Amino acid sequence: MAQNVRYVETSFHLPVTQFIGVPGPEIIAALRAAAPAGLEVRIFCGMLRSDLGGELRPTIDQLHTWKDLAGVDLHGFEQMPTHPDTAAVWARLRDAGKVTKCHAGEFDGAARVREAIEVLGVTRIQHGVRAIEDPAVVRLAADRGVTFDVCPISNVGLKVVPSFQAHPLRALMAAGVRCTVSTDDPLCFANSLNEEYATLANEMNFTRAELATVARNGWEVADVPAAMRRELIGRIEGLIAS
Repeated sequence: MAQNVRYVETSFHLPVTQFIGVPGPEIIAALRAAAPAGLEVRIFCGMLRSDLGGELRPTIDQLHTWKDLAGVDLHGFEQMPTHPDTAAVWARLRDAGKVTKCHAGEFDGAARVREAIEVLGVTRIQHGVRAIEDPAVVRLAADRGVTFDVCPISNVGLKVVPSFQAHPLRALMAAGVRCTVSTDDPLCFANSLNEEYATLANEMNFTRAELATVARNGWEVADVPAAMRRELIGRIEGLIAS
């Protein structure tokens, strides 16, 4: 809230339900209870690509019934094979009103982004930056209206890209891919969202208009009432016009 953040999508690792012996809905309730007034929080659970084939499967098959779960994500080691049931499970969750995400195009190439879009049916890709290696995948993402949730500081810190100057965020946006900017895991990277925006401005020479586009993109995909979306996008546009 001190950073003027008004909407957060956060996630917890689904195996934690086993590690600490607390059911997922109780974890979600605890996270929601910690949110300060004025901050809209949507909670996701993430899992490894192999978890659908393990002992977590009964839990995964109940996720569509978790009332306050906003959605799901595949994360972890990206080069791991994706369990063949994932597409069907992700489709069932979307039918129940959950948002489906997938980490792709971070530690593996553009083919993983294509898989996430064409096979898993997601419209929210976490990172996605290595899609730039295949112009056809970039066009696919743009044509399908897919959003890449990009984390520049993490990308450079983990050497996904060699430098901020070489980061493909601007090129992806110029190609028509809607991109947002996020912090990745703040416990690991110790940076704020404001620092992400400062990096765009100071290291990648983003203009005020480009920064506004990034912020507007976030509100366009945020799971908020239409009136709130209009209000916050209006504030952004007002800042640019002033």
